[in-house]
Amino acid sequence: MNLTVKHFLNEEFQAKRAVNARFSLRQFAKQLNLAPSTLSEVLSGKKGLSIQKSMEIAQILKLSTKRKKMLLDLVSIEGARNSSAKEQMILKLVNAQRLAEKKKYARDAYSALSNWHSIAMLEYSNTKDGRSIKESSAYFGVSEETALTNYMNLLKLGLVNKVGNRFIKADGRTSFEQDEKNKALTEFHCQMLRLTEKKLLASDPQQRYVGSETLKFNPSLLPTARKILDACFEDLLELSTKTKNPANEEIFYFGIQLFNTKNGGLL
Repeated sequence: MNLTVKHFLNEEFQAKRAVNARFSLRQFAKQLNLAPSTLSEVLSGKKGLSIQKSMEIAQILKLSTKRKKMLLDLVSIEGARNSSAKEQMILKLVNAQRLAEKKKYARDAYSALSNWHSIAMLEYSNTKDGRSIKESSAYFGVSEETALTNYMNLLKLGLVNKVGNRFIKADGRTSFEQDEKNKALTEFHCQMLRLTEKKLLASDPQQRYVGSETLKFNPSLLPTARKILDACFEDLLELSTKTKNPANEEIFYFGIQLFNTKNGGLL
């Protein structure tokens, strides 16, 4: 976590370089209404910025409210003469940054877990050489931009590794906040139910299986029923490891729903 004005401005400079590799420090200085030598001193930490100049820069760069506040806080910290006050401001900013990172992690986790494309691509990348954006885009029928967004969310969460231009499913698991996980998985299951409806009408009968039972059932037996269903998933997982020719593997969705139909299923 780099909490200095020079790191902040360098981030903004690098963001512009990502869009235009020819964008120079001289051009950046001109855009900020600073002499190139002054910007060089700021970026090296030899010189600070005034609050007034920082506000001008925030306006020029069209910073978000949060980014603007961060820049002004950093300038205030570096300009503080009282060491005790400076420590208090640093601590406050660090805590704010940690909270922001935690919220961003939660958003990334939600995006990855709630999107059926992400979950499917995670399994699709479970090969020795992984998968490229182009391969994933073609297989799932989505744009390369969508495939890249999904893989980047998975990458941030440590669920895949990037080797060259390929993404490979990572070993191990990533922990998530339970509330976020529950909300995301609920959205994922809803997406898959909507997809199931389409697949039942359009897909090859040889490529799908449909079975259901409506039973009179004592709710006290639900824990036992869950164990039976969990065992079914375990058997399917075991079966998935017995492929003799990995090159012929495709991604299938297995879903089981169990719910009470009383009051239209709304309990």
